[in-house]
Amino acid sequence: MKKQTFNDSGVYGIFSPDGKILYIGGSTKIENRFNSHYSLLKNGNHSNIMLQEFSEHYRFENLTFIILMNCDINDVFYYEKYFINVFNPPCNKSNNILEPIKFKLKNLKPKSELELKFYDYIKEYPLSNEIRLNCLCNDFYLKTGLKISTKRISVFIKVFGYKLYNNDHRGRIWIK
Repeated sequence: MKKQTFNDSGVYGIFSPDGKILYIGGSTKIENRFNSHYSLLKNGNHSNIMLQEFSEHYRFENLTFIILMNCDINDVFYYEKYFINVFNPPCNKSNNILEPIKFKLKNLKPKSELELKFYDYIKEYPLSNEIRLNCLCNDFYLKTGLKISTKRISVFIKVFGYKLYNNDHRGRIWIK
């Protein structure tokens, strides 16, 4: 995968060899995010199934990682959503349609009885664009009487296409 030189924060795109934009992301540390994409795609372990398939189709080394815009850390999320809405890249949609979620859920193996109960609970939970894991854990506890940590349920939230947006004093915030 080819890359440009980096600045700290901004919005980037992953492009096919013929110039089609496949994926748009934003990061407060673009170089770290590039290295993460690079390693996951190269090793065939990327959580975005569609991006991994494109990587294998076009051959990983032929993809290009381009910074679309450098911006202030506080503006990254806004501009990432803006570029996604403008370009509508295919790999950003993969987490928002039902089939990949069903596929991921089918292949997700809960490791304990507690995770199995949470797995059943989360399938019925009314998911929105933003989730605070501590609120989700509290709601799960109120409905079932069982306690589960936010770290333990993060994998389930990722299955539904959520990404960690902020980790502040009020708890982790996950967004779509």
